Amino acid sequence: MDWELYRAYLRRENDRPLRGAIWEPDIVPLPGLVARAGVGNYLTPDAIDPTEMLERADQIMAERAAYTEGEVFQSVTVSFNIPWLEAMAGCSIKVHPDTLWAEHSGLGYESLAALRFDPHNPWFEKLLACHQALCRHAEGRFPVSLPVMHGPLDIVSLFRGPEQFCIDLYDRPQEVEAALARLTDLWIAVGQALLAVTPLYRGGMCTRMRLWLPGPAVTPQADATTLLSPRLYRRFGQPWDEAIINAFPYHTYHTHSTSAHILEMLADMPRLSSIQITLDPNGPPRAELKPLLERVARRKPLLLCVWDRDWADWCAKELDPAGISIAYIILRPQDRLAYEDWMRET
Repeated sequence: MDWELYRAYLRRENDRPLRGAIWEPDIVPLPGLVARAGVGNYLTPDAIDPTEMLERADQIMAERAAYTEGEVFQSVTVSFNIPWLEAMAGCSIKVHPDTLWAEHSGLGYESLAALRFDPHNPWFEKLLACHQALCRHAEGRFPVSLPVMHGPLDIVSLFRGPEQFCIDLYDRPQEVEAALARLTDLWIAVGQALLAVTPLYRGGMCTRMRLWLPGPAVTPQADATTLLSPRLYRRFGQPWDEAIINAFPYHTYHTHSTSAHILEMLADMPRLSSIQITLDPNGPPRAELKPLLERVARRKPLLLCVWDRDWADWCAKELDPAGISIAYIILRPQDRLAYEDWMRET
């Protein structure tokens, strides 16, 4: 790791883009957990075994050591596809062979409006126990990040279903806002509780998107912004995103190029530390993305996650390097080979 270059990137003064791999094996369900809970059944906190997570963490770090290091960190979380916040909010978690799915709760806005953080909630107690166990197990050998924490918009959209959620924005806006406020409070409370027991790594912390930042760090996100126009995001998204951002020292906001319409609003948030953008094939064309990404990178460091060599080369050649980090997404063995070729040839 070239720390001088990395810190220049955080100041948006790097003279070449940072490069590395983003590999997320800790968002896949653990086979032992699926077997214990049983496909077709509903997951309960008792079925979750922290020991299995620790064993998988060691496997992840051993496998990652074989990659060309690059300038993107490999952290580990206790995500493993468990929708922790959705479960705390009252959703049932259905076990499928390759996913743990938070189902529509069947509860109305009144239940979300009454939602409060409960430190004795069984899902929170299990999450905290797993996270603490992973932190102790890491012992400074690798960074531990907070798990996937879907944003308030995502959870309301899940509760109501995407179509009904969009209708509610017009027909029941006050109830939507009340639910978003309670879910924001929950997000902040859970995040603060987890950060309180998370040790620093080399004086800082990695966000879930593998960016090291010089202090306690979280990863806000709102994939449901793809459903919202810029005007609707300003009312129903931005206030709650900014409340989360203002509650923590450092952040990487996770989003996709399909939500490009919110990027400049994110860049205008004074406290937001950085933005990670997955450049999806169905997002805006490159001719539109280039000026947008360069404008945003002048205000926030960007981590651009790409699916193939063509996109990686485009980012490296077409974008001003200041404030740009490029991460090659690793899903399959052939992706790793392509990543190694890219690192060697560029």
